[in-house]
Amino acid sequence: MGCVWYRGSGGFAYTTLGCSALNAAWAPAADELWMAGANGVLKHSTAGALEGSAPYYNVASGTQATLNGIWGVPGGSVWAVGSGGTILHR
Repeated sequence: MGCVWYRGSGGFAYTTLGCSALNAAWAPAADELWMAGANGVLKHSTAGALEGSAPYYNVASGTQATLNGIWGVPGGSVWAVGSGGTILHR
C-alpha cells in the first residue's frame, strides 16, 4: 500500500493512498504534491497535500510502465520517467 509521510505540527505522520507502490514524489510548493509509481500510477494533490488533509487524485498517465521519477516547474510542466525509457510530460 502506498503512503506519504509528512511533517505536521505534531511531528511526522503518514496517509495511505490505496495504491501498490509509489517510487517518487515532487512537491513544487507547500500546498501541492505529485507522486509516481508502479503500473503508470500518477497522483496529484493540492491545498493541504503535505499535511495529509487533502484528497489525492489519480492522473491518467497512458502507460503501464513503472514510473521511477517525477519533477517539474512550479506552476508549469511536470515530467515523469520510468522503465523502458518512458518519459511523460504534462
